[in-house]
Amino acid sequence: MKGAIFYTGKRGSTAQYAQWIGQATGLPVFDANNTQADPAEYDFLILGCSVILMRMTIRKWVRANWDAIKQKPTLLFSVSGVTADDPLLQKWLDASYPDELVKQSPHFGLGGRLDLSKLNWWMKIFMRIGAYTKPTAEKKRDMLEGFDRVDKASIAPIVEWANTLKAKTIPIEAG
Repeated sequence: MKGAIFYTGKRGSTAQYAQWIGQATGLPVFDANNTQADPAEYDFLILGCSVILMRMTIRKWVRANWDAIKQKPTLLFSVSGVTADDPLLQKWLDASYPDELVKQSPHFGLGGRLDLSKLNWWMKIFMRIGAYTKPTAEKKRDMLEGFDRVDKASIAPIVEWANTLKAKTIPIEAG
């Protein structure tokens, strides 16, 4: 089967993960905001994105390409500051994607990076205010000081999923 990786991101972590997955699987990698690549040309998809303001950044692209995506095996990965088991992540998925996609697609939450020096003044203010709503000292510190949880090893299950699908053949229909 033929697959592809489409991603969107804001500050580089998601692009890094997409490139690592592409290198490990041999799949082409496309920035969904800067490509004419058509997801309909592929048998399966890996969709990755960052989470900004509690929404998946690839959500508009998914909706615009829904007819080409909905019947394909699809894996989702998101890059954020929350842990993979944080219940907020499921809320963000549900708020960003069609229900059908969320139910049928495995999702992997990957560790992100927050470099406060790269944020505009508005986002810095938002992060500072948001820090005081966090329930733990660690989460407050993350929002006030930044963090780096990007980990290449965390792509292993995504690579395994993709390589399993790549090995499958599609039966040729009799005409």
